Amino acid sequence: MICGRLSVSDIKSIQVEDWTPKDNSIIVNITAIGNFEYSIDRNNFQVNTVSSNLLAGDYTIFVRDKEI
Repeated sequence: MICGRLSVSDIKSIQVEDWTPKDNSIIVNITAIGNFEYSIDRNNFQVNTVSSNLLAGDYTIFVRDKEI
């Protein structure tokens, strides 16, 4: 889900690494220039594009512009 001035076309890729039962990572790669934050739960945002130590499962990545 995109919030702010970022569009879906600005997301270059979303990588999933080490897909095991309990130690997984999701990496968001964005081509847009800006000051963005990322979340997998829409409540806890971080500036790091990597979410790690995740349990196996489905996730929605939320991206927002910190300037808005």
